[in-house]
Amino acid sequence: MSKPAAKKKDPARGRMIAMMVFCCLVAGVVVGKAAYVQVVGDERLSAMAKRQFQSKMLVRPRRGLVLDRSGEPLAVNTEAFSLAANPSKVENRATLARLLSKSLGLSYKRTLERLKEKREFIWLKRHVSETELGHLRHWRILGKDGVLPEGLWMVREDKRAYPHGELAAHVLGDVNIDLEGKEGVELWLNDRLSGKVASVSAVRDALGRPSFIDAVAARQLQDGESIRLTLDASLQYAIEQELRNSVVKTGARSGTVIVMDAVTGEILAMANEPSFNPNDKNVAPARRRNRAVTDGFEPGSTLKAVLLAGALERGMKLSDSLFGENGTFTVQGK
Repeated sequence: MSKPAAKKKDPARGRMIAMMVFCCLVAGVVVGKAAYVQVVGDERLSAMAKRQFQSKMLVRPRRGLVLDRSGEPLAVNTEAFSLAANPSKVENRATLARLLSKSLGLSYKRTLERLKEKREFIWLKRHVSETELGHLRHWRILGKDGVLPEGLWMVREDKRAYPHGELAAHVLGDVNIDLEGKEGVELWLNDRLSGKVASVSAVRDALGRPSFIDAVAARQLQDGESIRLTLDASLQYAIEQELRNSVVKTGARSGTVIVMDAVTGEILAMANEPSFNPNDKNVAPARRRNRAVTDGFEPGSTLKAVLLAGALERGMKLSDSLFGENGTFTVQGK
C-alpha cells in the first residue's frame, strides 16, 4: 500500500504570514511610541510644541474717551484692520509683493524684502483704508469671504478718531499708530487714558496667529479711563469761528483766545489759529503748536486795566488827574 503524498509548502503563503507579522510588529512599535509620548511624555517634544504653538502676547486695552464738560465725545475709538504676515508661510513672494504694492501703495522692493525675512510675524500695512481693501479685492488678494493667501491675515485693531475734526485740536493733541499720546491731553494724561496692558499665554495656529488666550489672565486687562475736560464744545466752536474770521479779516499770521471762568479758573475754551485736523497725520509741526501754552506773550497796555482797577479800588475817581512828571521819572538813580 503506497504512502500519501506530502503537501507542498506554498512560498506565497509564507511570505504573507511574514509580512503580517512584520506589520503587526511595526504597528505595535508605533502604538507603543504613541502611548509613551501621550501618557509618559517626552520633554523634547513638549518643548518643541511649546515653541511652535504657545507664546506670550500683550493684550492692549481700549483707550479711554476724551469728553467735554457736558459729556460730548471729543476723542473716541473706531475699528480698523491691519494686514500682517508670517513670511515663512508665504508662497510666490515676488508676485504677492507686486500685487500688495499696487493695492496698498507700498514699495515693491521693500515689501519683497520684508516677505523674505526669517520671522513669524511682520506688519505689512497698519490701518488699511476702505479704498485699499477694495484694491485688495480687485487684485484677488482678499476673497469675497475674507479669505487671504496662506501666510497673510487681517488683524482687528482700535484706531483713534476725533469726530469734530479741528475742534479743540491743540488741546486734545493726538496719538501715534499704537495709540500712545504724542501731544496735548492725549500725551499729558496718557497713563490714565491708555489703561493697563495684560500679558497672557496664547495658543497659536499653524500660521502663527493667536487662536486661544488665557481668559483668567486676560481679566487683568483694564480699559483706559475716560477724561472729562472743562471745555465747553459749543463755546469752543463759536470761539474758533470768530478767531478764524478775525485772523482772515486782519491778515494776522496767527491768533489765540482763552476763555476762563473768572470764579473757578476753569478753562472753558482755548483756540489757536491756524489750526489742524488731528485725524490727518500729515500736518506740519508749526500748525500743531499750541500757541496759547507754548508761546510767550508781552501783556503791554493790557495791564493798564489792572492798574486802573487797583486805583479805583483804593478810592481814586476817573475824574482824578495824575502828574506824569513831564514823561520822565527816576528809578534807582537813573
